[in-house]
Amino acid sequence: RPGNTPVTRHNSVVAKENQILPGDYIKAVNGISNSATALAEAVMQRTTLQLVVQRPYCFSMRIDRAHEPMGLDLNYSEKGTSLVITDIGPGAVRRRAKHVLVGDRILTVNGLAGTPEQLLMYIKNANAVELGMSRCLL
Repeated sequence: RPGNTPVTRHNSVVAKENQILPGDYIKAVNGISNSATALAEAVMQRTTLQLVVQRPYCFSMRIDRAHEPMGLDLNYSEKGTSLVITDIGPGAVRRRAKHVLVGDRILTVNGLAGTPEQLLMYIKNANAVELGMSRCLL
């Protein structure tokens, strides 16, 4: 997002390969890595931050629902652009996409990006979906 933020200031002075990009995973802040809440608290406590950042592993998965539910529990931020898989229950994903894991992010549905609400609508309205996904490998 444009503006004078710590990320834009960082990106303006480092080589392109060291810039923080949309979709990157922040794995640790000032040596803290045990939970998202702890990471957020660490960011608020200091003016200087040391981050461990990982680029996402991106892949796509085609799932033919065959009129059954996807079987996914999903979480998202209202300001976000993805859906995070929090559980995989009985349904199309468990049967037809065994490589999908809890923690994977759904970025696009049938090539369409959007708000989390739009992504949910795209999934609900299609019998076959091509999910553009990302995963943190560390």
